[in-house]
Amino acid sequence: MSHLLNAFISQSWSDKAAEYCEQVPNPRKPDDVKRLLDSVQKALKDQEKQHGASVEEMAKEVNKAQENLSKADKELKQMSMLNKVNLSPPFQILVLTF
Repeated sequence: MSHLLNAFISQSWSDKAAEYCEQVPNPRKPDDVKRLLDSVQKALKDQEKQHGASVEEMAKEVNKAQENLSKADKELKQMSMLNKVNLSPPFQILVLTF
């Protein structure tokens, strides 16, 4: 795109944004932001290569593992509650005779 077209699109976008809120000054230079973005994207790609999965895939696995842990913890608490039930003597005899 030409420089003039980029300036028009940027101005149009800025005008539309100004309808919602006032402009917030950004002390960072665009080149600094671009360099930081490139660095983060490279780090993500390196991690994907190292771990053999994307960040999204790893996040899904972590969430599934947390769900499984939560379910197991709930079941363990339920089993613990059952073990603490105070059985009355007649019921204990019935259990022992079976």
